[in-house]
Amino acid sequence: MSVSETVQLLAKAIGGARGGLSPRHRLLLGLLQLMPLYGDVGDLGAWDLACQEALSNGEDDSETAQLLKEVFEFGRFNMYSRFDPQGTSGRYAVVSTLLQQAGIACPQVDEFTGL
Repeated sequence: MSVSETVQLLAKAIGGARGGLSPRHRLLLGLLQLMPLYGDVGDLGAWDLACQEALSNGEDDSETAQLLKEVFEFGRFNMYSRFDPQGTSGRYAVVSTLLQQAGIACPQVDEFTGL
């Protein structure tokens, strides 16, 4: 599975498990779910900037915000370097553990095929 598809699934899982999301959380969920589309058009840099901008506007220490930030960081882990399958799997293990501890189901990913 690709990283962008995984990010999309994780964002959907967070959105489905959390009620009463703030507008900023909904924006971040939408942006995270768009990662595959940004990849398809060859502009993950624009996705990265849009997510960073959404994250930087306002202080939010809520658990949902922290989970969204972790998913974003997982998504951008390989964006500016050579793809690292082992590092990606390790990063996913951390993110999926955090999400599972928050009661959010994560897909089982045996192998990451790229961004």
